[in-house]
Amino acid sequence: MRFLAVVCWLCTVVSFLPAQEETWSVSFGGGINVLQMRSVNDDNQRDVEGFNATGIPIGPFPKLSTAPFLSGKVGYRFDPGIGAMLTVNYFSKEIETRFDNPDEYLHLIRSVSSTDFLGALVYYPRLQLEMIEWSVELQLGFTLARATARALGERNNKVDGQPNFVKTFDSDATYAKSKLAVGLALGATLPLTHRLFVRGDASYKFAKVGTMEGNIRRFDTTIQQESTIEFDYSNLAFSLGIGMSF
Repeated sequence: MRFLAVVCWLCTVVSFLPAQEETWSVSFGGGINVLQMRSVNDDNQRDVEGFNATGIPIGPFPKLSTAPFLSGKVGYRFDPGIGAMLTVNYFSKEIETRFDNPDEYLHLIRSVSSTDFLGALVYYPRLQLEMIEWSVELQLGFTLARATARALGERNNKVDGQPNFVKTFDSDATYAKSKLAVGLALGATLPLTHRLFVRGDASYKFAKVGTMEGNIRRFDTTIQQESTIEFDYSNLAFSLGIGMSF
């Protein structure tokens, strides 16, 4: 029911009552997400410390702190003060760490990604700058969140002095979940020609996903299991793009 309600909201945003001045716009761009993945970073650190305690001196994971993303927007201007916007954002970030020596190796890979579908009502204040038009967006939609983890390892258990490599780790896990998301964005548009423009945005999205169901494979066995940590896909985002109005 929650998913259907969000879809209805998105449809309402892009098909509002007809206005006296119909103006559509399309823009594409990219930017940087400032992530809030503290629980994932803490869990990665615990895993590294656990391997270190067993005698495998694997190094730490890089922190999941920022990630590039792509963005597409379709806008509709009802009148000079009110509009609507449909925004689709996508980001993916992978990090890894490894330990290598002639007789043993361990490779750990983690990733997070999400696709956002956000509908927004847009307000264009009367007080504007001379060359730049700014706006405020109140966003509502959903986030399709995904996370993966993989571990690969081998050890040389020599037999009669001859190399005999055996697998010590061979596992992967994929978690996914959709979650309601709300956001607030500030946009600024600089016209280049009558139809072309440059658009910049600063936004904050709240999307606390929580635990996620996942498929986990260890060697030849696959099970379904809920994640042991809670994921937070909330983020602060800054983007720049180019668009066209018609």
